[in-house]
Amino acid sequence: MLNEEGWRPAKRCGTFNAAMVAALTVRMGLRTRRQTPATLVQRQSDEWTLGELSHLLDMPALTRFSWLRRGELQARQVMSQSHRL
Repeated sequence: MLNEEGWRPAKRCGTFNAAMVAALTVRMGLRTRRQTPATLVQRQSDEWTLGELSHLLDMPALTRFSWLRRGELQARQVMSQSHRL
């Protein structure tokens, strides 16, 4: 709806995406960040979530997604019932 109404994000993107809206609602106190129990996702010792990787390397989301597109970063998407983790 934000995109349809002509609103634009402040930096680096022409349109809003789901992750941006989710982060915005958390920042505004409209909802809390849902924590995923560690027992649902089995990770190897050399695996991180994209959020963890961004925090560790202090990089913007745009950089990690461009790395994914170019094949410089390997990723997998984990599904739990009807939700992405």
